[in-house]
Amino acid sequence: MSEMTMEDEGRKPFGMITRFLVFCAGADERLLRACPNSDLVKIQGIGGVVAATGLLAFLSGSYAFYTVFSPKESLIGGAAMASATGSGFAAVGALVFGLIWALVIFNLDRFIVAASGPGDGKDTISGSEFRTALPRIVMAVLIGLVLAAPLEVRIMKTEIEAALSMAQSKKQAELNALTDARLKDDRQRLDAELSRVRAEVSDREQKVTELQEQLRKFTEDLNRELQDGGTGRVRGDGPVAAALRSNMREVETRLAAEREAVQPQIQGLQREAADIQRRIDALQQKRDDEYAINTKNAQRDDGLMRRITLAHEVSPVASYLLKFLLIVIEVAPIIFKLMLIAGPYEYFTENEKRLAIARRAIDVAGAVRPGAAGKPGELLEVKAARYAQAEAITAREVGKFRVEANLTNAALEAHQKRLEADIGAHPERYVDPPPPASQA
Repeated sequence: MSEMTMEDEGRKPFGMITRFLVFCAGADERLLRACPNSDLVKIQGIGGVVAATGLLAFLSGSYAFYTVFSPKESLIGGAAMASATGSGFAAVGALVFGLIWALVIFNLDRFIVAASGPGDGKDTISGSEFRTALPRIVMAVLIGLVLAAPLEVRIMKTEIEAALSMAQSKKQAELNALTDARLKDDRQRLDAELSRVRAEVSDREQKVTELQEQLRKFTEDLNRELQDGGTGRVRGDGPVAAALRSNMREVETRLAAEREAVQPQIQGLQREAADIQRRIDALQQKRDDEYAINTKNAQRDDGLMRRITLAHEVSPVASYLLKFLLIVIEVAPIIFKLMLIAGPYEYFTENEKRLAIARRAIDVAGAVRPGAAGKPGELLEVKAARYAQAEAITAREVGKFRVEANLTNAALEAHQKRLEADIGAHPERYVDPPPPASQA
């Protein structure tokens, strides 16, 4: 096939977007310029799917990274775990990681699509074609599943956070119940001690209270007696008032003695009660601190895998539909390439391959299994082909070294014969003279 150029076909140069889509599809732009527009449209569609997959990979990877490394917001009350600085670093890291992840997925998808052959050129997929493409389809399915998980978490974020808030509240309640159960015995013991001390204080104060009540009653009786003298008696300070005063002095004496005896006991019990109360307050503070820790632990139940699990629980139908959609997007280019009817581009590509092989003088007849009627042959073993150009170069280079080796051997043999003849004619030249006799 003669070299095809865009000037020969009268086609205008491809635009930037078209060239990018052709690149995404792993197609040969030079050959496409000589093809009808229908072939270009097919390649653009395949490239568009690969580019869309890369974009989805960027969104999925970025959100996954941000979900994992960003500070978590409080969903169940308490102090929020997020901060502006932490969120900023997480956002920048998410963009960088998302870009790297997108490039990895894009390159892998481009390789899968480019490595997928056009099939048998029919719009149906035969069993052999499907078996050949199965490894690529499995890889595409796995990529689709990986991309779908973070995207479904983002799409169902509101529902997931509602379920996550309930799950965190339940976990917080469980942790608080464990804390209460662990501190229950100490609290009950301290409450019992405090009740005992307060009861003892009340008992000690009871006698003082009774004497105070008696003194109050005698005082009231004395006041009434001084005011009206009672029924039928002379008004004024009489024998009854004197008796009341005597009783009051007796009660006051007993009250002073009781206070003097009880007061130290009451003060000791009050100090003991204050100490117990401080221990109760410390235990309460410990409980509150552990409650705060329990809240933070419950809030940490907010990882990516946890959200993915909740996404399945909240709406399994939506989750499976989204996965199915991503798998279809991933597998579609491979399936479509197998279903495409062979057009000029496929023939041009095959011709270019054969020309490249022929220009290197490679005979693949021995490495190809003949195909069935109407089907191309199948390459069995690359090493089984005959590489005429390499063989010729090998023969020439090896022959040169062989000639040089033979000439070197011949020269050495001739030199050896010449030395042997010279030795036979003049042996004295090759024998050292005897040393002179020593003088007496």
